Amino acid sequence: MVYFKNKRISSIFIVLVFALSALGAYGSLLDPASPEDKLLDSLVPALDNFDVARNLNAAQALSIPLLKPRLGRLADIPRNHFPGSDALRNWEQAIAQNEIGALIAQPKLDQARTDTQFLFDWLNQASEQRLVITLPASDRELTVDLATKIQALGYELRHYFGAVAYAIEDAQNPGRFYATAGQRLVLETPAARQSDSTVEEFSLLNRPMLADSGSVFPDEGKYARHYRRGEPDRFLKTDLGSETEAATIPEIIVSGGIAFGEIARFSSLPAALIFRSDQKLLLQWGEHSIRELPTLDPKALKACFDFAHRSLSIESDAIVDIDGRRRVSISNAFRDTDAGFELLEMDTVPYQLVKGVHSRKSIIVDKSVVLNEDRDTLEFDSEYEIRFITRDREGIALTKAALEYEYNSRRDQALLAKVWGSQAHNVSDVDFDKLGRLTRRSGLLASWTALFRALEVGEVNFSHGRYEFMKIDKAGRKTPARKRN
Repeated sequence: MVYFKNKRISSIFIVLVFALSALGAYGSLLDPASPEDKLLDSLVPALDNFDVARNLNAAQALSIPLLKPRLGRLADIPRNHFPGSDALRNWEQAIAQNEIGALIAQPKLDQARTDTQFLFDWLNQASEQRLVITLPASDRELTVDLATKIQALGYELRHYFGAVAYAIEDAQNPGRFYATAGQRLVLETPAARQSDSTVEEFSLLNRPMLADSGSVFPDEGKYARHYRRGEPDRFLKTDLGSETEAATIPEIIVSGGIAFGEIARFSSLPAALIFRSDQKLLLQWGEHSIRELPTLDPKALKACFDFAHRSLSIESDAIVDIDGRRRVSISNAFRDTDAGFELLEMDTVPYQLVKGVHSRKSIIVDKSVVLNEDRDTLEFDSEYEIRFITRDREGIALTKAALEYEYNSRRDQALLAKVWGSQAHNVSDVDFDKLGRLTRRSGLLASWTALFRALEVGEVNFSHGRYEFMKIDKAGRKTPARKRN
């Protein structure tokens, strides 16, 4: 028997013994202060050899030593946050190189499914019922116990480890599941923390959320500028004001010679977006109501899709800006793409054709996007404005003249609808038809961006064909650092 002269020390020792014994006996929820999480909270009682964290980046979870493997989600990968193309590529590469493994789970049926049935049911399952757990390949032995416990809770699983060449049409392709998983969890272990992998889940481990933020990434300051290097300054086009409303932001920070910020309007929100094998996109309202969307090059579609997601994430509508020294800033979603190059060229058109307006810069902004469902093939009816802006005495953006155009995707035509602004009378001797022809693509690209933004805001299901869509290589003409002409 061990005796302690100091009663306080002996009390502390006894408490520690009981605490460590408890930690060895059952798992625990490391961050009860984080918002409730239906899935993870249900796993806590079953995972006796694992700890659980609702948010692995929460200060409460990070303050506890890593004594057991931790199963949890990350602050920047919440529910229904699907991986981008880079994240998907890095994850698949890590699987192929045997750096990581994965457990794929969905609610089980009365009898086991074939791989083809498993994928079919997965894609037709509610996204939050699709679970992917990523872990280091070196921790494979941990999956035996973890899988057993998850199966006991009513899930059917697939395991993926080792370098295997999966065909794109193969129902066993783990990337298909990762690309469409509504719940992406990670098993945090010493190996996961120490990994130098580019896998998104591992790169976010052991990083605290920043103060007053739900993310490990900064919103402001020099670190934020580092993450947004080469991007136009962030702003929302609504802050530029309109014909009837004054601008609310200083013009000095208004960047983006082109900005798209509209959300497309429907007569009724569709149930699903589908990417077909012929690279056409379709909207589905019901089992027998599937309509084809207007045609656009898949690379341009992908750029618009990425920008819609990015603009919602960083709360900015800015795409292109060319400053006074002709230095180019462009959204990462459009950088080094043919669509981005088109927009860059379009940004220079207004000043080439419109004379007589005294302004500091021009900017093309979308005004409205409506999905016209009256025809067999869906079409966009949209409006965009070409504005010439300067600054008032208080440094607030002021539109001196604006040209409104109406665009229809079926006719692929932009027609002048209106000219407004204090210097509207100075807009003369302009070839409005030519200006419409040279800028009409902004109407189409703005329409697709508004559609993708509406589908994301409305949480419209995009499972069928999502994997193939995310694998599109949108790379095209390189974005120059400076505009030369």
